[in-house]
Order: sequence, then C-alpha cells, then structure tokens
Amino acid sequence: MKSACFAGGVLLWSISLLPAQNLPPRVDLRQWQTPVRNQGSQGSCFIHANVAAMEAAYKRQGYGDLNLAEEFSYYMGPLLWLKTKAYNETGHRTAQLRVPPLPERECGLPFFDFAPESGHLDSNKGSFPVLNLPIPTEQDFPQDASRYEVPFRKEDPQWNRQRVVNNHLLESRRLPRSGLTAPLYYQIEKITFLPREDAVNPAAIEAVLARGIEVAWDFKMQGDISGPVWHFSEPKNDQGSAHRMLIVGYDRTDPSNPHFLVKNSWGIEDTRIGYDYLVYGEWASYIESVRPPRPMPELRWIGRWEVEFGQMPGQLDLTHVPSLFQQFFDTDGEKSDRGEPLFDRRLGTLFVRGEEDGPAFRVNGTMKPDGLELYLNLSKPDLAFDERSGERIELRETGTGLLEGVIHYADGSTSPARARLVEVGSVAPAAPAPTTTTSGKMDAPPSTMTADASLVSRFDLARARVTKETDIGNALSAPQACADGKGWFQPHENGDLFHWPGGEPVAIYGDIRALWRDEGAERSRLGYPVTDELDGGLGRRLSKFEHGVIWWHPERGSWIEMAAP
Repeated sequence: MKSACFAGGVLLWSISLLPAQNLPPRVDLRQWQTPVRNQGSQGSCFIHANVAAMEAAYKRQGYGDLNLAEEFSYYMGPLLWLKTKAYNETGHRTAQLRVPPLPERECGLPFFDFAPESGHLDSNKGSFPVLNLPIPTEQDFPQDASRYEVPFRKEDPQWNRQRVVNNHLLESRRLPRSGLTAPLYYQIEKITFLPREDAVNPAAIEAVLARGIEVAWDFKMQGDISGPVWHFSEPKNDQGSAHRMLIVGYDRTDPSNPHFLVKNSWGIEDTRIGYDYLVYGEWASYIESVRPPRPMPELRWIGRWEVEFGQMPGQLDLTHVPSLFQQFFDTDGEKSDRGEPLFDRRLGTLFVRGEEDGPAFRVNGTMKPDGLELYLNLSKPDLAFDERSGERIELRETGTGLLEGVIHYADGSTSPARARLVEVGSVAPAAPAPTTTTSGKMDAPPSTMTADASLVSRFDLARARVTKETDIGNALSAPQACADGKGWFQPHENGDLFHWPGGEPVAIYGDIRALWRDEGAERSRLGYPVTDELDGGLGRRLSKFEHGVIWWHPERGSWIEMAAP
C-alpha cells in the first residue's frame, strides 16, 4: 500500500508494512496520550491533532509527559510568515512572487487566517506550522483566549497596515517573552500522508495504528455525532465544515460495533467513531519522526526595538526569522531579479519615530546568537526579500534587551547605532483613525467625498493604459480623496494612480514614487504627478510633476529637478 510523505517539504513515497489479515483485532495507544485539551473558539484542530501525536512520539522516546504549546504554532506561524505571492481578483493565491508595498502588511493575523479572500496571508495551515516552526511547552506559552481579542472587525481596512498589525501581534500580553526564550523547542521531522482514498479505508488506518503510530484524520463534520459512537447518517457533502482529530486506536472485537478510538480537541474524553463514519474522511497522515528538542536563540530578537540609527530614531519591529521558511522559496523555485535562487533575508520593518504614520522601511539581514546584522536602504523602502543594499548596521548584545553597534555607510564612514527592546502595551479600541496623505504623514479627518462612476471609469481606463507598459497590479481600494481635498488617488499592488486637479489619472511607482513620498507626496514642493513614468533616454526614466521632474537612472538612482521659478 503506497503512502505520500512530506519530509522537509519534499514529496516521498513509502510502503505500509502490515497486510490487513495480520492485524490484531484491537489496538489502544491511549497510554501514550496526554490529557484531552479544548481548543476553544480557535479553529486550531489541525494543530491540536498534530501536537497530540508529537507528544506521544516524544513520550515513546523517553521524554515523559510533555505539555506542548499548540497555541504557539497557531499564533506565531502567521506572525513569522511572509506574504510572498500576489492574489488574483477572486482572492486566491497565485504563483506570482510579490513584495507587498508599504504600508501594506506582509505578515498575518492568526485570528483572521481563515479568510483567504482578504489576500493578505499565505496559507500555512495543516501540519506545516509544526513542521517548520518548533514549539515550546505550554508553561512557556500558555493558552489564552484573550490573546485573540481585537478592537476592529476583520473587514476593517486598518488590518492592511503593517504598523497596526504589529501593534497587536507584538503586545506583551499576547506575546510573552517566555515563549521566545524557552530553553527547548520541539518539532516534527517527517509526516507521511496516506493516499486520499485511504482516509476512508479502515484497513489502511488500522495498519498504521498497529505499528504503534497515531493517525491524524481530516474529515467533513457530518453524520450522527449525538451518541457515544459517531455513525454515518447522511451522504457526504463536500461543502460541509472540516475538522481534524487524532485516531489513537481501534476495536473490532465486537463485529456489530467496530470503531476507532479518537482524541478530540473539544475537551471531550473517550470520543469514538464507527467504521461507517469513516466515509466522511478527507485526508489521513501520521508522524514518522520528531526532531531532538533544541534551543532557538534567534527567536529572542522578535519584538519591538527603540532604535537610534545615526540621526534617525525609530521603532524597529522584528517579525520574521530569516530562513525559517526558506523551503517554501526552494520548493517554488523562486528566483531573484538576478535569476539566482531566492534567499529569505527579511527581518521586519523600521518605522521612523515621531509620527504614527511616518515613513517606514522594510529591513533585511541576519539573526545571530549574539546580535543582528541589518540592511536599511533609505532610498528604497520596499526591499526585495533577499536584497542587501543601503547601509549595513551591526548590532551586538551589551545587556539584557540592549544592543549597540555601528552603521557602515557606502562611502566608508561609520556612526553609532543602538537598540533597546521595549514592552508593547495594550492597544485599546480607538476613535476612527485620522487619514494620511500619500506620503504617510498625519493629516485631516477622513474626507466624506466618494468617487462617482465617471471618475471610477477614468481610473479603470488609466489602469488599462498603464498595464501595457508595466504591471502595477490590482487595485487595493476604490479611488480615494487625497487629504488636501483637491485630487484623488488609488493604491495598487505595485504602484499608485493619481488624479491631479484638471488632469487625468496617471501612474507612479518604483524608486520615483519612493522619493516623491519622502518629499511629502502631493503636498511636497513637486505637487501632483502629471504624467506616467516616461523614457528619458540613455537608460533614464522620469515622471513630470506640477512643479518639477523626478529622474531615475540604474546607476545613479532617483533625483529631483525643480522647474524654473
């Protein structure tokens, strides 16, 4: 009997060992199980089933009764994840690699990971969080339902802003430091998936259980679940809700009532399912092996740091461990813009202090046992995932929660750099947030202006025109009034469309857009853009504005030429 196996993201094949006629009539693996737990309102049955199987595997290896933190995987998986793919108009993940532009978020919210239509979070469900992200014990990261309480509805557009997301993800009450500094972390090494048809085959599941290994079983929640043994009562409906439980034994000593013993994360002891109930099965898998417990010193850098980088004070939010999910880049065969294999070097985002919605910059680098190496490019806020450009900043630990080091500039000069770990306090529900100009600066209360059908149509025509030259991606919202009340703009995945007073919508993107934003966008000395990006000859590109021009060249970068007074 064949079985599909995922080992480090690689699909392998193995052969089940015991033929059905040699299987004992009863197998009970409950002696290896820890107490039944209750997942509560979180949709984390997939984590609970695999963690229960992990605990049993470690117990068989002599580690005793472990109480591993399911919620660490459920919460930290999305926090540390990266949104690396574009989404299509139906909200489904595509194969197109994409760096989310600022201020859009690139890491997710665990309490919204059931909403792929939002287009903001790559799927990291199933067993994969525990395969890629080791977890500590429950003592280090206690289960806490209040961790998922938030002041905004999931549809609120504020969740699309990285800083808003970080304010909640990094809150101390949600993310205790003990979970990031645990002495040991535990992880699955290899999971085997049975062929899909074996999820409804009692003999196939018996064969795994008879080897002394529990089976994680995915199924559609249907049938009669009212009695001590769940039974088939209606045809399978593929639209039904999904659930996962851990099968820990079987008993067919009574031919009239063959059933499986199941560990269910609803906090209910002694759940059983009849063999006839197996018809609702979707997938079945089991853990082949677990890794030896190990420390993860790199996790202790996750959090919010108050920094002084030369003359730039700010908040550095570290939300990602480089290389933690490298295998997803490898499996997809992702290439950099140089055609080389793509390496994950993302660390997080630097927010310049002083203004809640001030300038922000993606930061790349490496995490080391004694400190950090960062790359910060002030002329390119949206670094590619593997890019190392701009200033190189070395930081070394000088005390608990204190880092000091040096900024290395391109001209060979240096200046001091410091960072201090800070506690992120509770974020209370707030009044409607003020809007921002496109430069990200705080401004007036939200405008009540709404784009009429004619203006929306003009933006649609502009997008179609621009797409012939460059792909600015899908629109992220309807056209919005600019904060000065004069023009309109519409953010897109890879750029923006602006409608300047008296003109037509034009596109601005890339390094030219970044420099214009740094200047103050439509309220800067340049004013609104009045042309799409144009070919300036000799490898140059340019965009014209009301009061000047921004040029770009691959060797020189971007620069401004103001119009003559």
